[in-house]
Amino acid sequence: MNIEFCLVEGKLDGRTGKLWWFTKPNFVPHLEKIPLSERVEQTVLRELQSKGRVTFTDIWDAVSKSFPNSLTSDQSNIKNSLEDDARNVAGGFWMIKPNFRRGIIEKEHTTIIALLAEIGIKMGYMIYIGKVEQSHKIETSFVKKQVVRDYIDYPNISNLQNAQNLDVVDDIDMLWIKNDKIEYVIEVESTTSMTSALHRGSNFNHELPKLMHFPKDRFRQFVRKMKTPLFYERYSEDNWKFIIFEELYKSWNNKNIATIFEEILNIGLV
Repeated sequence: MNIEFCLVEGKLDGRTGKLWWFTKPNFVPHLEKIPLSERVEQTVLRELQSKGRVTFTDIWDAVSKSFPNSLTSDQSNIKNSLEDDARNVAGGFWMIKPNFRRGIIEKEHTTIIALLAEIGIKMGYMIYIGKVEQSHKIETSFVKKQVVRDYIDYPNISNLQNAQNLDVVDDIDMLWIKNDKIEYVIEVESTTSMTSALHRGSNFNHELPKLMHFPKDRFRQFVRKMKTPLFYERYSEDNWKFIIFEELYKSWNNKNIATIFEEILNIGLV
């Protein structure tokens, strides 16, 4: 009997069936690093944001140049990434979706951070926001604060009783805290790698609730990732849930703020 590998349900290039996977993936060195497929996704998005309109050949060349010494992604992976972030237009071009343009996506990321901070405060949690986001300016009529750091009322994460690797913890988008303990780990994935969010979340207790937020335009990408053994295992075992941006906006506009989080979380259960 093979004790290092086992057969798991999976999907590859549109076909479903059994795939060999590690029996104990947690013990495999470097397995948590961002896979090539996700780095290709980031390359595709950067090219779209830089040029606005591209051909498949443009993207193929950009991927080949970015990873010259690696096994490059196949055509289906590149096309999937294009379909996630762009729409096909006349002349064989791909046009970036409006919500993924530079400036727009960053603004929305900051808006979601602000809304989640407001909800956390209303629910009685103290707030810590990662170092990258702290200086971001808030440009929305939903809230009154103007800079993200204004929401932080738990400034010293070294006092946390249930956190390790504080340099990694400081990269988490948001923490909801009570009695010097993290109650929720929150990541807002507008365009960044979903796998990197899982990697950061692995620095916390498995049972600690972790929430991943992303726009509906990334839902197709999320479903595709959930069909891979590594992503599915880490997502499930580390107690992740997801929430769609648009559902958060909808409930924010239509419901009492005290009920938003519970209702949205129920929508996002997987």
